[in-house]
Amino acid sequence: MYFVTGGSGFIGSAVVRELVKAGEGVIVFSRSGNTERLKGIAGNIVVARGDVADAASLQAALSGRRVECIIHLAFDVDILQLERQPGEGIESNCRGLINILEAARSLGVKRVVWSSSAAVYGDQKCYAQLPVDEEAPLFPLNVYGAYKAFAEWMGHHYHHNLGVANISLRPTIVFGSGRLYRGASTYAYDLFHGAVTGQAVEIEWGDQLIDWLYVKDLARAIVLASQATNLKHRVFNICGHRATVRQAADIIKGIVPSANFKVLPGQRPMWVPYLATSRAAEELGYKPGYTLEGAFADCLQELKTNCEETK
Repeated sequence: MYFVTGGSGFIGSAVVRELVKAGEGVIVFSRSGNTERLKGIAGNIVVARGDVADAASLQAALSGRRVECIIHLAFDVDILQLERQPGEGIESNCRGLINILEAARSLGVKRVVWSSSAAVYGDQKCYAQLPVDEEAPLFPLNVYGAYKAFAEWMGHHYHHNLGVANISLRPTIVFGSGRLYRGASTYAYDLFHGAVTGQAVEIEWGDQLIDWLYVKDLARAIVLASQATNLKHRVFNICGHRATVRQAADIIKGIVPSANFKVLPGQRPMWVPYLATSRAAEELGYKPGYTLEGAFADCLQELKTNCEETK
């Protein structure tokens, strides 16, 4: 039995779909209880309301169930708000992981898999050698990355000192049809929604190189991490395909010729886009299942279908 926090969210719902497709039992732990992203599979899952920042509600949802793996994806994703008020996210984003690891410890859960982020890395000039592997030092550029770096140290402590087996994944920029917010990486939202709605969109940072990770590939990587055996490591980069924002816009315009994009030049301060992928390939068996063009086309088709269903 799997217990997925944030299971009704953007990434979590993709993971839940992957698990249901594999015939696994799933409990979705959600603050909102909203199952809009889980249409078509709601009858195959159990939904438990609660907040990872509330240890009591978490323990209550887990108690009495034969949970073998917790997949922890609940996170306060308003990155811009975290920059303005860094302390606002401590309970849900830092305390939440500790509550998860404590619950796993007390209930004897075999494994916790949780999402860190490539945001723990610094920008490219911080590293003498590329691509950057998982042993490289961490130089987070924002509060979100700092939270994730803190969480990784907590994961290390619980794993090595308290015996709570946990795996952290470092995904890059994640895109997909279930992303309903712009966030700090506005281009990951604006390009796709602009193409589907026909709205004229101005895109900044056209020269910025990005590693684009399709949410369905990330979901598969998370499930692989939950099932992998004989692991030598517990931290993994999870990557997709590299392209500049301008190149991504051109690919999307090739799929949707009517897309009206104005791509502005420039780059922004951002973590290094060149990350090593050999560890995830060798130990988890993960490689992207989609080409970049295939992922973009699949995402656009799903967005188009969703827009038509809501008319």
